[in-house]
Amino acid sequence: MMANPMVSRYEHGNILVRTSAGNLFWVLVLMVAAGLAILGLSMWGPGISGTGVPFILLGFVAASLTALLLLILGKYPAASWITFAALLAVVAAVSLFSRSGSNEMDMFQTTVLFFLGLMVLSAIGVGGLVSGLWVGAGVGVLVFIHFVPAADARLGLTIAQWNAEFNPLVIGVIYAAGSLAGTLLLVQSRKNLKLMQFDQEIIESTNQMLEQTVADRTQALQTILDSSGQGLFTFGADFRVEPDFSQGCRSLFGQDIAGMEADQLLFPNAKDMAREFRQGLELFFQGKSRASVIFDLLEKEAFIKGRFVTVGYREAGPLKILCVLTDVTLDRQLSERNRTDEANRNLVLRALGNKHFFAELLGDAEELFTSLAVFEERQSTPEEAQALLSTIHTFKGNCGFFGFAVTQEVAHDFEYAISDAQVLGAEIDYQDLSLDLKKAYYRELNVIIDSLGRNWLQEAGGIVIPRSVYDKVAKYIARKFSNETTVVDVLEHYRKMPLKDLFSRFPFVAAATAERLGKKIAPMTVTGGELRVVPDRIDGLVSACIHVVNNMVDHGIEMPYIRESLGKAMEGRLTLNIKHEADSVVFHFRDDGQGVSLPDVEARARALGLLAPDAAPTPRALLQLLFQSGFSTRDEATEVSGRGIGLSAVRVEAERLGGTVEVQTKQNVGTVFEITLPISVFANRRRWGPPPGPERRKT
Repeated sequence: MMANPMVSRYEHGNILVRTSAGNLFWVLVLMVAAGLAILGLSMWGPGISGTGVPFILLGFVAASLTALLLLILGKYPAASWITFAALLAVVAAVSLFSRSGSNEMDMFQTTVLFFLGLMVLSAIGVGGLVSGLWVGAGVGVLVFIHFVPAADARLGLTIAQWNAEFNPLVIGVIYAAGSLAGTLLLVQSRKNLKLMQFDQEIIESTNQMLEQTVADRTQALQTILDSSGQGLFTFGADFRVEPDFSQGCRSLFGQDIAGMEADQLLFPNAKDMAREFRQGLELFFQGKSRASVIFDLLEKEAFIKGRFVTVGYREAGPLKILCVLTDVTLDRQLSERNRTDEANRNLVLRALGNKHFFAELLGDAEELFTSLAVFEERQSTPEEAQALLSTIHTFKGNCGFFGFAVTQEVAHDFEYAISDAQVLGAEIDYQDLSLDLKKAYYRELNVIIDSLGRNWLQEAGGIVIPRSVYDKVAKYIARKFSNETTVVDVLEHYRKMPLKDLFSRFPFVAAATAERLGKKIAPMTVTGGELRVVPDRIDGLVSACIHVVNNMVDHGIEMPYIRESLGKAMEGRLTLNIKHEADSVVFHFRDDGQGVSLPDVEARARALGLLAPDAAPTPRALLQLLFQSGFSTRDEATEVSGRGIGLSAVRVEAERLGGTVEVQTKQNVGTVFEITLPISVFANRRRWGPPPGPERRKT
């Protein structure tokens, strides 16, 4: 048997299409062969000339050839319909034209032809609509034969001629063709059945392999997800957690979370967060906003069962959200511990690197707490409260330099409490405020004590014996032995240090303030100051000058983007130059910032009632207002400045030492604070000459 040419053309199609196309091919071959055979026999037979039978057969052969060509070209549906129409036409023609005159015989013949056509249609796999039309046509022909009597002549032939010459021939050819077609279709159907069974086995085997592969990959993926420690779950528009969630969720929540509402699951104790979570995602589920926009607005952290958890959001499909939970509790604890260790390390290093100034902090704290002990028993007067406010402000600045961050914050709140009480005329609760300040201070001081020991604190002042004892000894010697200069000279000499060393912490203060304010500055430089001095005499002024540095960074230095727009370097510059002149020592604090706005100073002064309505102050007079107690160009105080206390303390300390303070400023160029002190501040108690050395001891 020749090979089926449809296999290659339809090999990538559905198995049923391939089978039906192959069957249709052989049916059409038989139809063409049968049509040509009947046409030839009828034309060569006697008495047929001029009849219409050949034309009907020619149409049948032409239709069959057309359907065969369409099938070869891959037009299976069109070939099926043409085959159906051709079969219907030939069955109707044969049934009507080959009338025997006996209705029983005609109906039997028509029924055989009808079932033969139905078998062919079934073999080529036509649809139910075509089969229905075929049954309807067969019933119609049978009804026609039953009710319409036979005619005497058909197409120029008598019934007798037709029955005698053609009826047996046509019926024989049709039966022979039907038998051959049935045999071929049976063989082909068996082959196709085996092919279908083979394909079905392959499909079933493939499906099993795919199902196993999917199951293996799903299990592997689930294992990976469970091993990752992350919690993963999905939910839809009803906010109910779906059954498939990772083992990490069970570990985080300690229960089966399927069916629970996602917002209540993530934020059980934060109703506002849960409400915002639900409202945001409802916009996504309703198609009113994109997922990426909503995800950026949702809370990224949650506190679940005593654990810190980060929450990530992903689209897992249409109207489905995937939540990725990561337990970061250990990371938080380690990070917090590292921050604490770093802060403690900075406390110790800053104290070690500035031993003398740390001793001043200890002294300032002792003095402050002594003052507060008095006010814990009674309320302070307005003057005492103002003086205390200045002391706390300076103490706060020194705490900030040494990294006492908590103490600095509590001191800042203490300032607010005093200021608010002054404005409202209320009493100040010194007991609670003092207790909070002492707790914060001693908690941070104990970090240094634990690292360096209490003996180091006692030595921080630079001498082994307590400073009070040292001062008493020095005063006693000076009074008891007024004519003896050597001992007093030696005592003072070894207490002296280079003047510039007293300002060694200022670059660190400037850098810390700039970092806190988000500004950029180059390292502050300190030049000059080689003169050796007794630090006690100007410690108060040095501490107060920290406010000059803070004000320069806060009020003077611009933000980086502003400096860049003005054509300046992004980093601001601060300098301190200490100049020793014949009868004075001058301190020049300089910045290259925006300068002081004289109109702003004047407007603020008038608002505070510091200037008469008709006053026309000079620029120097306006700049001197910066040192007025309580004066500030800023409406709201910060941890750095804004209370009008710092610069006032500078002027008070300078005037206490017999000095002066001046300010020079130029818009967008910078500001200079000039502090001038008489040289007598730095002189010995007596002019003993050079410090004693080996040669002096010989005499």
